[in-house]
Amino acid sequence: MSQDQIGSLINQLPAGSAPVKANTETKTTALASPTPATEQKLALTSRGKDIPLNTAQPAATGSRYLQVGAFRNAKEADSIRARMILMGYNAEITKITVNNVEINRVRIGPFKNEDELNRSRTELSKAKISSTIVR
Repeated sequence: MSQDQIGSLINQLPAGSAPVKANTETKTTALASPTPATEQKLALTSRGKDIPLNTAQPAATGSRYLQVGAFRNAKEADSIRARMILMGYNAEITKITVNNVEINRVRIGPFKNEDELNRSRTELSKAKISSTIVR
């Protein structure tokens, strides 16, 4: 509906009735708790592939990780993972393929809050281990 059509409809209202203003609080609530159709749409577009609605996870602070390495050689990835475990971290290796090359990513986490993430990053830096924040 165009602006002209909306204006025309407003002008047709009886003289005693004023247009009702939108309640911005309602809009905020609607955004904070989306409908199932909206959730599914977000789930489908946020990851770039079709996924069932029940597996869509909202972005939370607990979903942040530190990537401490990415290696072609699985033995190197295992070595860094072992080092992270000895330092007291929960470390995982995930395999991805980039340009037909298998890469082994080593990540630690998830971190519950920003302070925990920053403390770990500082500790890794002191041990001369570079890290990158990932979700």
